[in-house]
Amino acid sequence: MEKQEMSTRSYGKNEVIFQQGDAGTCMFDILRGRVGIYAGYGSAGEKLLTELKAGDSFGEMAMIEAQPRSATAVSLQEGTRLSVITWETLGIFFRDQPAKIVVIMQRMARRIRELTEDYMAACAAINEMVEKAEAEKKNAETAWVKDRMRRYLDAYGAFQAAGGAGRRP
Repeated sequence: MEKQEMSTRSYGKNEVIFQQGDAGTCMFDILRGRVGIYAGYGSAGEKLLTELKAGDSFGEMAMIEAQPRSATAVSLQEGTRLSVITWETLGIFFRDQPAKIVVIMQRMARRIRELTEDYMAACAAINEMVEKAEAEKKNAETAWVKDRMRRYLDAYGAFQAAGGAGRRP
């Protein structure tokens, strides 16, 4: 069996490393420089999700799940150097840098926690909007009944004032 080695790549400033939607066939460890992770890169709604530095890794989610990339990675600095980790070289990466396993797991756990918090906040906001809409609907229905009652009472009052009440033909 042939021994696998990790390769490295260098990127210039603002060079795209991978695009949202690309196949997630590898992950990267930043040896030097900075990388920006973007949603909607190059569009009017572009949003920098995070900025990573030397010692950070990225792209592991798409590689582990064998799913398309969920964001675009862009080199933010001239001379950014990345180690490319594929399934074949993942064991080498973890053997040579075992602390990275814990760091990657902590970052993924933090992402899950943040997404859970965001989800719970969104659910609470939706629930509040539903309750407000129901209260407004109830208020509108109550206002309609009050309006009808007021019209009835006004008409009855006018009838009374005109001497219509208590008379028999």
